Amino acid sequence: MKFVVLIALAVFALTNAEEWKRKESDEIKAIRAECLKEAPVSDENIKKMMNLEFPDEESVRKYVLCTATKMGTFCEKEGFHPDRIAQQFRVDMDEDEFIKIINDCADKNEQNSSPDVWAFRGHQCIMSGKIGDRVKTYIHEQHKKLQAQKKEE
Repeated sequence: MKFVVLIALAVFALTNAEEWKRKESDEIKAIRAECLKEAPVSDENIKKMMNLEFPDEESVRKYVLCTATKMGTFCEKEGFHPDRIAQQFRVDMDEDEFIKIINDCADKNEQNSSPDVWAFRGHQCIMSGKIGDRVKTYIHEQHKKLQAQKKEE
């Protein structure tokens, strides 16, 4: 009987032990759309977020929590996963420096903040420094490429 239980637990563990993978742009778009349904944000704040400005408002915090959770870069028990953030947001930056910045922003929620405040705090920290500058530059470059492609069509 113990053997059957062990096999059942092993099978359960294998089927539920899904390895995290970097999300592609289509997946990210789908996650963002889902999160806008789950955590609606005003049109004004959507415009701000498109310019990478994230107001410290409940709806925006819940959206940030939703996207980070669905992307697998944040969980409500452990907080941010620096290794996953490093894989997801590859920027032209020394990997050790990148990881150090993320680790400096990833706290253990000693304040006992709600998950949305905790996730937002880490997001703001990451986006306010060198990584945020690189992400913003990358997004603006991608936007320019998309505009150029549309003009060519």
